[in-house]
Amino acid sequence: MARIQVLIEVGILVGSFLFGLLIYYFANSVPKEKKKQHIDLVISQMINFVIFIWIGKIIYQFRLFIQDPIAVLAYPSHAESFYIATVLFLINIGVQVYWKKFALKTFINVFIPVMIASAFLYEFIQMQLFEQQFISHFIVLIALLLCYVFMKKSTTNNLLLLFGWTLGLLIISYIDPFIMVFQYLISRIYIILTMVLALISYIYFYRRRGM
Repeated sequence: MARIQVLIEVGILVGSFLFGLLIYYFANSVPKEKKKQHIDLVISQMINFVIFIWIGKIIYQFRLFIQDPIAVLAYPSHAESFYIATVLFLINIGVQVYWKKFALKTFINVFIPVMIASAFLYEFIQMQLFEQQFISHFIVLIALLLCYVFMKKSTTNNLLLLFGWTLGLLIISYIDPFIMVFQYLISRIYIILTMVLALISYIYFYRRRGM
């Protein structure tokens, strides 16, 4: 039964991510070949993130992993694993950017809308199938998704969407007892740090645009 539940959860995650990719594909006017390249870039980075989550699980529960590796790897990840994965993910991107092997603007322009659209479908499925009532977060995602579909596609606008998402989560954190994104419990500190990162990135790319 537990294995079936895990498979269902993985299926929902994969389906939500594919929905996010479709939204990006049909909402953008860039040539098809470039869209495919952009999608390949995001898919490869998301695979990296999944690997980092597994590494995060091992790091967070290292003692248990030494004693019983299956017990660590077979069960869902904790929020701490998600935090560790985020740090490793950002370090990995930072190294690639430093060595000029990574198209950061392209990644931002694809990753943010894909994540917003994926989170939208994921929350919708959770409400419909499992009767989990996260209506506040769902409303925020609807607003952001509509903004993306109709707004001018640019790096700064996408960063504003990320900032808006985290701002919405921060406000919700004072209303709801907890915040979950893709079934991970997200702390207020994590949300604030993501807001700061989005704001700094926005200022950086806004200034570069004016240069």
